[in-house]
Amino acid sequence: MNKTAIALLLGSLGLAAQAADLSLTYTGKSGQSAYTNLTSRFVGGAMHYLDSQGKSYEAFCVEPTQSHAVAADGAVSYTLGSFGGDQAQLLQGLFSSSYAGLSTAYQRGAFQIAVWEVIGEASGTPLDLNAGAFKFLYLTRTSTAADNSAFAALASSYLTAAAAYVGPALYDIQRLSSSSFQDLVVATPVPEPSSYALLLGGLGLVAFVKRRKA
Repeated sequence: MNKTAIALLLGSLGLAAQAADLSLTYTGKSGQSAYTNLTSRFVGGAMHYLDSQGKSYEAFCVEPTQSHAVAADGAVSYTLGSFGGDQAQLLQGLFSSSYAGLSTAYQRGAFQIAVWEVIGEASGTPLDLNAGAFKFLYLTRTSTAADNSAFAALASSYLTAAAAYVGPALYDIQRLSSSSFQDLVVATPVPEPSSYALLLGGLGLVAFVKRRKA
């Protein structure tokens, strides 16, 4: 088993090992208002949730035509799953290349547009915000062409980086599915190789102590 496979296996313990379902309460959003061919004046960006233990999650939408849960909905149950094929590869490239650099609502909005482009296009289809099943239209009805172009260029730069990424998988990426609200994508950082060594060393020490006691 190579280091990337070990990283994904151990990193997945963060979400998948908890349970088949995850109960989350919506607490807010950080994003950018935009129009697409599937949404009108939708504030796309990072959504924030808390689980029953107070742990926070940052998530992005993967179903632009479905409404998201709001605070008044209380705790919502999501089924943990995964992505496959080109979607899995491109989402890993998208998060690994650009997610850590997001610092503003504007950037998170552009990142959301990139996520929708990855999810919306068929396997093998070029990632193009001006063509295909998903299209970015403009920010607001009064925004300038230059503003719209700059935002689209930022989202496109994330897509270009995602398609070109060939480095290690830096995140364990999970799909959170709901029967009543939009599905989400969350990314849990994969520990550094040195963390694996410490973890595996600790597990080995525990096993050794147990053998000695036996």
